[in-house]
This record gives sequence, C-alpha cells and structure tokens, in this order.
Amino acid sequence: MEVADVTAGPFYLPLRQQDGAQDSTLSFRYSGEARMRIDARGLAGVAEVVGAGGDLCREQARSGPGFSCPTSNGSLSVGLVPAKGAKAGARGVLRYSLAASDGSAEGAGAVDVVVGRPELLTSAVDETPTVERGARLTVPVRFANAGDVAARDLVVTVDTGTDLTFVTRHSNCVYADRNTRMFCLLRGIRLPPGDGRTGILRLDPSLRLAPRPHAVDPTVTYTVGLPGPAETEALAGHLPRYRRGKGAPLRAVPDRADSGRELTAHGDEFDVRVPSTADFAAIGDAFTGAVGDERAITIGYVNKGPGQSHRGGTKAVFKVPPGAKVVRAPYDPEPAEEDEPQHCTTGDEGRTYVCGLNNRLGEPQTFEFVLRIEHEDDRSGTISVLRASGEGAVPDPRPDNDRALVRLVVHAAADDGFPAAWASAGGAAFLLATVLALTWRRRRSGR
Repeated sequence: MEVADVTAGPFYLPLRQQDGAQDSTLSFRYSGEARMRIDARGLAGVAEVVGAGGDLCREQARSGPGFSCPTSNGSLSVGLVPAKGAKAGARGVLRYSLAASDGSAEGAGAVDVVVGRPELLTSAVDETPTVERGARLTVPVRFANAGDVAARDLVVTVDTGTDLTFVTRHSNCVYADRNTRMFCLLRGIRLPPGDGRTGILRLDPSLRLAPRPHAVDPTVTYTVGLPGPAETEALAGHLPRYRRGKGAPLRAVPDRADSGRELTAHGDEFDVRVPSTADFAAIGDAFTGAVGDERAITIGYVNKGPGQSHRGGTKAVFKVPPGAKVVRAPYDPEPAEEDEPQHCTTGDEGRTYVCGLNNRLGEPQTFEFVLRIEHEDDRSGTISVLRASGEGAVPDPRPDNDRALVRLVVHAAADDGFPAAWASAGGAAFLLATVLALTWRRRRSGR
C-alpha cells in the first residue's frame, strides 16, 4: 500500500502554538481501510505524540511511543508537541507502517520532525505598476527567513490570473494550463534564521510578466515558502495540468543592493494597471405584426474588446416599445432556487427592464423577451448599455453603438373581408391573381 501524502520534506513543529491550538498535526492520506502503526521512539527528547485518530486511537497514543490505529476513511492525523526542554533545531524521526485491512498491501516510511519553523518574509510592491499591452513588467522578489530554524528547498508560487502570462518558463518550474500559475523549486538552498533585515535573497532573474491582449487591471499574488502537498505533486509531475518549463533555471542569489529595509510581507498581492478600452455594443431586434400578435425578441449587448471588463456592473436597459407589452421576461430557475433576483428586473410594471450578467469577451450576452402588440403604435423601444463607472471602469472607444432600437411595425389585422386582404402580402397576391384571371377570360371571349 502506498501512502499518498505525507508532509513534504521535514515536518516543522512550532515552538509556540498559534490561534489557540494545543498541538500541531501531521496528516497521512492513503486509499481504503487500513491499520497504521506509529513508532515515536525516534522522537525522544524532541517531540511527544499527544493524540491521533478517534477516541480509541487517542488512548493508545497516550500509553506509549508505539501504537496501532484502525482507520476506514483513508486518513490519519497525529498530534505532536515539542518535548519539554526541546530547543529550536532539535531533530527526530517518526516511523510508520501501514497495512490494508484485507492483507492485500502494506507500506512503511519515516518523517523527519524538526522543532521550530522557518518564517519566510517577502518584499511587497508598494505602488500599482503600469504596463502597456505589448510591453513587459519586471517584479523584483526579495525574501528572508525570520523564523527559528533554517529554511531549505523553498517553493516560489506565483498566480497571475487570466490577464497576465509568464515571459520565461524556467526549467525548475512547472506552469498550469494557460500559463496562469507557476511553482518553482529552489532546490539546495539553505536560508538561515534572522530578523528579516539580513541574509536577504532575491530571485534571479526577476519575475517578468506580459499582459494578454484582453488584460484590464489584473492582480498578481506570489509567495516564497515551504513546499506543501499541492506544490510537491505538481513539481513531481503528478498533476497533468502542469507542464515543466525549458528556460534557464530560476535561482536565489544574495541581494547585494539590500537597502536595509525590513521585509514584512508573508507573500504579496498587488494590482497591475494595463491601460485598455472595451467597446460594448447594444444588440437590438424588430417585431412586425398585428394587434394581439405575440413574438419572442432577442436583445442584449456584446463586448468587442480589446479589453475584458472584470469589474462587473455592465447592464442592459430595455425600454419596451409603447405599443407592446412584455408577456414573458427572461427567467432562470437557478437564482430563484437561491432566493436571488433574476438577471432581468423591472421597477415600473414592465415598461423598463434592467438586465445584467457577466460575459466573456466577444460572446454576446442576450436576453429573450416575449412581446404582445397591444395597440397600433409604431414607435420603437430601445436597448442601451449602461456601463460601470468609477475607479477601475474601462473606457468605451465607441459610445455611439451603446444604444440600439427595438423596432415595432404594426399592420392591420387580417379578417375574412376583401379590404383586409389588401392589407397583407397574401391579399395583394390574391388581388393580382384575380385581375390576371379576369383579363385572360376577356381576351378569350373576344376571340
């Protein structure tokens, strides 16, 4: 049996528990029902096991350094605390064995336990940088260790969202689909503990990002820290959506230009300003019929770009033609189930509707209304784009196409009388056929 996940590298046991926790938890994950045996004799003078699994398992854990626990949920958590008098840097080994309940498989392993924990601090981006489309953004990343023990084999994690992409794909990094996330392993590094002012390292080369064509004010997050399960699996090639880069490796080098400013951030998140525009265009429709006729119309808007507006707030305002009435507005059962408002709402008894949904760049956002012609009135309605305003709003380079007509053409209702037939295309065809027939008969009788 294979243990699917044990803490990557050493398990760092904090000297001081945080947030009211009484111990630190080491977790094992595996598949199926099994019995796990824990051997804590290698932790003597370093750490103590104070609990594990359910009630029975906890009682066994308190009885001595070795115990066995049946499990059925594919996981087991072991609570640890530093031993009395243990100093930062003290190391021990927790050994384990695992056997399937049916005897079909078994496995064994060990986890290094270190008293104390590194605390990685990074530089912060104080101001919002601006980068034009087609240009490159360089982000220096500096980091230091303000913890109790040295940090080894660190992982750099960067998330760029869908608006930015990595310029270089380093060979010691893996990149998620669409190049939106990066994990980089700084193997072999040893960063001693300090005060956050000395021993500062920086990434070499600096982080370089490029805006995508649709980018509008994206957000970047980055951290430098110890590898966790997700990073370990991705860097080991176990997650198919991640691909390894082929460029020069990303390194950590001493920050020779250290200004002495203390690093205080546990990672950073910052916005990037990418000047752009977004051409929103209204989509209208037309309805031709007689009084009493009903028909569905499709109206809405589309963002023609180049910028993608992530800020939200774009709405379509539909003013119903004076001669018509809405007999069915768009309805989505999902908001109704969540007791949320519909995508289209009215506040004036159905004469005006305000509709809004988030939509992707280039994909029309449309809404279907069923109208009934109430009386003879050919005045048109309108569909208008109501743009978000204020900070973060994207300018529209063509405000002239933000409004479109919803045309209404009313003709007389058809009935069985001859005059009414003239009012329709079918009536005109009937009249023409009648005249031709009379003319043909007259010519024939005159022969």
